[in-house]
Amino acid sequence: MFKLFHFLFVLFFLFSLLNSSFCQSTCDDDSDCDDDEWCLFEIGTCGEGNSQGNCEPIADVFCIIADPVCGCDGQNYQSSCEALSNQVSILSDGPCGSDDDNGGSCDDDSDCDSDSFCRYEDGECGGSGICTERPDVCYEIFTPTCGCDRKDYGNPCEAFGDGVSIAPLKDCGVYCYEDDDCPDDENCQFPCNVDSFGVCDSQDVYDCRDDDSNGSNAGSSSNSDSNTLKFNFIVGFIVMISLYLLF
Repeated sequence: MFKLFHFLFVLFFLFSLLNSSFCQSTCDDDSDCDDDEWCLFEIGTCGEGNSQGNCEPIADVFCIIADPVCGCDGQNYQSSCEALSNQVSILSDGPCGSDDDNGGSCDDDSDCDSDSFCRYEDGECGGSGICTERPDVCYEIFTPTCGCDRKDYGNPCEAFGDGVSIAPLKDCGVYCYEDDDCPDDENCQFPCNVDSFGVCDSQDVYDCRDDDSNGSNAGSSSNSDSNTLKFNFIVGFIVMISLYLLF
């Protein structure tokens, strides 16, 4: 009888440990999380209504991507990485819209304040947009971007600073991330000294894309294998203790 009780107690303890290792705690705000965690909400929810977030570890990271977002605190951030590293959930992609008379919607720049522009959905250069404040300062991070004025920009923030929405990369036909970003008669070629983007070219003059792709997949596979090993180790430990206590 004692062995059975002991077995059930150990099994319950190990199950709790396993559950805490693989499940995140839900939260309504930061006070529901540990001191080294914060409450992250899904994009667009910001904890409103019945939405809940998950407690996430506070991380000190260096952000290298410039792709502006609007934080749940109403502030603009250079990227989702910067917002999350400041423990701020994301309200929406792109800079925060201005509060003008028509609720922020616009057809062109004349519908917005002097320090804002009519920002269309990424990949669109017309239709209905949102009045968006022009950023004054941008990180000097090169993230190839094509503006609706058919000019190349170093990153989306620089385009927004000039009051220009984002067009498909294919419209500029210089930089690319995949073949669909290039004109029909060109392919996306990846130089050996560039990791994240390529150059549109009709000649197959570069040969580093496969190596980069394999390296990326290897990293992803490594993380997955690590999690699987951790899970298998804990389950195996539970089985071993159970057999020992029973026999």
